[in-house]
Amino acid sequence: MRQQYQTGVKISTQQMAGLKLVCNENLPLWNYDIHPRETDSESELPLSLPTT
Repeated sequence: MRQQYQTGVKISTQQMAGLKLVCNENLPLWNYDIHPRETDSESELPLSLPTT
C-alpha cells in the first residue's frame, strides 16, 4: 500500500529556516537532501506542520 501525503500544506518561514537542506549538484532547486540538525538549540525549533 502506498502512503498518501496531504498536499498544499504551508509551513512558516521559521519552520523552513529550521530545516537543514543540502542541494544536490544536479538540478539543485529540485533535488535536495534533508539532514539532521547538529546542535541542541536547533532542536528547539518547531517543525510540526499545521493540520487542517
